Amino acid sequence: MTITELIKSLHVGDTITYQMKTGQTTKQKIVTRTGIIKQIRPKFITVQLDKYPDSVEINEIANGRIQILDAEGNPIPIEPEILKASEPPTLPIEYAPRKKSRLEVEPEPPKCARTKQGTVDWEVMWPIIEAKLVQGRDKYELADEYGISRSAMHKRIQRVKANAVRKPQPQLELSEFKGKSREELLALHAKLREQGAIIDVIVSCIDATLAGEEKEEQAI
Repeated sequence: MTITELIKSLHVGDTITYQMKTGQTTKQKIVTRTGIIKQIRPKFITVQLDKYPDSVEINEIANGRIQILDAEGNPIPIEPEILKASEPPTLPIEYAPRKKSRLEVEPEPPKCARTKQGTVDWEVMWPIIEAKLVQGRDKYELADEYGISRSAMHKRIQRVKANAVRKPQPQLELSEFKGKSREELLALHAKLREQGAIIDVIVSCIDATLAGEEKEEQAI
């Protein structure tokens, strides 16, 4: 009989007799106890003796350290059997949130400089915004990033464009071109065209100067 079969044959309320060894290894003695089974659990059996309850471990019975006696008082032989311990229920494991390292900490969003009245301080913010616009950033993305309303961003850009159109072009006098070599005048001509600062009057002045120098060279 295996231990599993033995346990299945027992019932609450049955009278059970068992033997066990007590005392030290050198002075052990066999004790026989008889009682009534009060409960049968997966790992032990509770037996009510005359004066107190006793707990009989099922592993002790399987290992032969406790022997169950039959009706005639003979030990019931237990065949070797590998007991499978009942697996505890799988519970979800909760981990404490891992602290982010300094490299993983998200940077704080940039703050918008404001005046005492709470409006955008464009003297501080416009150089920053302008540099990012030159890099190809969208004006409304920058507005959201810095906490500036989109309407305020739109009005500021329109005002800057209007001021750039009204800004007077630098006035150049014809005397500034005199005394320069042909190469210097041609370089200045190309530079002014590239900057968009050249006007018809300046072009005519440069052309006139170049034409005068060509006549002088031909006369020589």
